Amino acid sequence: MLYLVCALIPISLCPMALLRGHLDNGLRYIILPNELPRHNIEVRMVMNVGSLQEENDQRGGAHFLEHSAFIGSKHFPKRALIDYFERQGMKFGRDINAFTGFDRTIYWLSLPYHSQDKAVLDTTFLALRDWLCDLTFDDERVKKERGVIVEELRSYQQNDDFYKLKMGQNRYADRIPLGTEQDINSIDSNRLKGFLSALVHAFSRYSACRGQVKVAEVVEKAT
Repeated sequence: MLYLVCALIPISLCPMALLRGHLDNGLRYIILPNELPRHNIEVRMVMNVGSLQEENDQRGGAHFLEHSAFIGSKHFPKRALIDYFERQGMKFGRDINAFTGFDRTIYWLSLPYHSQDKAVLDTTFLALRDWLCDLTFDDERVKKERGVIVEELRSYQQNDDFYKLKMGQNRYADRIPLGTEQDINSIDSNRLKGFLSALVHAFSRYSACRGQVKVAEVVEKAT
């Protein structure tokens, strides 16, 4: 997607209206005002950490951390984040989702937005803040989410006998982004907190915003 590509190529090759910068806390941002489609804003939070950064006792941690963003944070306890955005007409899985890979974790929100309604964008940046530093890792919610992730794993083909042969003898073969059922069942709240503190905060993060936005307004809300 455009906002991800533009994070990797020289600024001279990016669209003229694109703005890149960083905040005092180290968070980088990419903003692209775009008139079409109308009343729509795409927001991404990209953390450059995935399964390759996991230690042996942290396997599955990146994927579990991705899920943790939706089960409770300082300003959005339990399902409050999903409930809020679904009240705006969004759908979990389509407009509210995340993805864990080998070297990055990406959260995304596809927002319906009208310039006269500032609350949606305000709440979106509050959610981004919580994703970065205020996940709560409630013990009961984490325990319940284990079952959700295990069911997700079972929906994929996990027992490919040729996986390691195709991947080669390297770290990629030993760090499947989804994790294994054994990995997920071994993770608890304390392990997630340790993973967040030791790994995610050590790697770069950036947010991207594209749509009918005013650059100065977005920068102010992100600060």
